[in-house]
Amino acid sequence: MILKILLYGVSHKSTPIQIREKYVIPQDLIATQYQDITQFDGVTEVVILSTCNRTEYYLYVDETTFMHGEMLRYIAEYTGFDVSEVISTSYGKSNNDVGEHLFHVTTGLDSLMIGETQILGQVKKALAESQKHHAVGPILSSLFNKAIAFAKRMHTTTKIDQVSFSPSTAAVKIMNAEFEDLVDKRIVLVGAGEMIQIVANQLAKQKVEQVSIVNRTLAHAEKVSDEMNEYTSSLHHPDKLRRYFSPFELKSLPVILAKADVAVVAASADGYLITPELLEKVAEIRKTEKSLLLLDLSVPRMIDPKSILFEGCTILDMDQISAQNGKTNEVREEVIKTIKEELEEELEKFSFWYRERKAVPYLNEIRSRNTLLKDRTLKSIQQKLPELSTHEYEVIDKHMASIINHLSRSPIQAMKEAAKMEKSENKQDYLDIYGKFFGLKISKEQPEKESEADE
Repeated sequence: MILKILLYGVSHKSTPIQIREKYVIPQDLIATQYQDITQFDGVTEVVILSTCNRTEYYLYVDETTFMHGEMLRYIAEYTGFDVSEVISTSYGKSNNDVGEHLFHVTTGLDSLMIGETQILGQVKKALAESQKHHAVGPILSSLFNKAIAFAKRMHTTTKIDQVSFSPSTAAVKIMNAEFEDLVDKRIVLVGAGEMIQIVANQLAKQKVEQVSIVNRTLAHAEKVSDEMNEYTSSLHHPDKLRRYFSPFELKSLPVILAKADVAVVAASADGYLITPELLEKVAEIRKTEKSLLLLDLSVPRMIDPKSILFEGCTILDMDQISAQNGKTNEVREEVIKTIKEELEEELEKFSFWYRERKAVPYLNEIRSRNTLLKDRTLKSIQQKLPELSTHEYEVIDKHMASIINHLSRSPIQAMKEAAKMEKSENKQDYLDIYGKFFGLKISKEQPEKESEADE
């Protein structure tokens, strides 16, 4: 078996939003994709990371049976692109490069807005989803857990949380740049998910008094509005009952937008929620030349790009919002430098660990052989010396285990050192040579799995 970590993906760095949105996987299709991909020849582990800015497939495969073309055709069929278009719009990585990429992603260094913290939760959710579908094993579990642990440590030991923006906070920053004061502005939030709730939270802190939450499900909009009203009152008017947030159904959107200064959209639907036709209705109701700022945090986009031609509307999608918030300051640059320095050491540890994993089948064989030898010897002693007490058998057992462990150290260390060799073509040769030298019989089809000998 030739086992390898692979990555297929698209992100804001390589792919514009109009193409990237075709790769996004809705939550209700995640299970289907796990079921499909785990059935491909040679695939042993899968983790799918799909966010508004990236869609990535992390695979652990046996390269002797895995077909890259099958994976590319699968992605092409899902996105509606030709295989050649998938190749030109996506990127691929393998082994240590995958590890380096995931560490950068999880810490926010590869994000649309460098240092944003939402991605950590999204990576954790992706791993949990894979575990739910029994699609992940020891290799990808270890890689993801190491990346998550490192990112958590960086959030604790650096100021990255204080100097970074999420898409939601970036949207509020753009509003503040557009208007001198948001307090009296009419703001519409379309959707009621996590991103909208972060925007609502930021607006509450700024005492914005007229916020409409529009959602397909009115009950969800009411729930978020009630929570935000309670939160806002606790911040500014704990002795008064005031409403800052009001819930509305999606069918009310034209009327609500007619009164608005700003609308933030973070939702999902089968088609665009805001179109030129809808804006025509808004203009008829509005009857003024008042401008409207539309911020689309959705991927796929929920504001029809053709709407940009509509007079009086300024429309920014996720990539454009990022561009306006892309400037770094000295504090952020220093934090990023610190994280990258720490990252180098962490990646080196992962590289050693991953290379050492190549010795696992041999280590399993050593452990299995030694256990069998010890059991046979103890059985022989019991037959030849039946008069020995239980305590005496236990003492013999303990000392035999100690001797066997001592004798095993050299072959175990030799196998691990061979596995750590940088050049993979020599690595397997040395593993085979050492294996024969120590009398190990390893099947090429033997699966790689956890073992006490690997500790």
